[in-house]
Amino acid sequence: MDANKIISEIEDYSTAAGLKPSTVCQRAFGNARYLDRLSARLGRLADEHRRFRQFVAKNPPLVSAELTQPSSVPPTSNQETPHDQPQSDAPSDAA
Repeated sequence: MDANKIISEIEDYSTAAGLKPSTVCQRAFGNARYLDRLSARLGRLADEHRRFRQFVAKNPPLVSAELTQPSSVPPTSNQETPHDQPQSDAPSDAA
């Protein structure tokens, strides 16, 4: 839901009902400061979005061969058998 739509509906209802927006918010939400807090949150959200976009512009994501290529680390003897390969439960015949 768009917060601007909620604000608009509260303001429209308040005008139509002849009540202060704080009165409507107190009755609807149990919080007379709801509209003020929602408006302030929208202001912070716009600022945070601007700051995030500045961060992304200064710090583009890394795209390199290291991130797109599989690891070249050799397997070790203590690695688990892949789940798609059957494991043999039979004892070996080496004697």
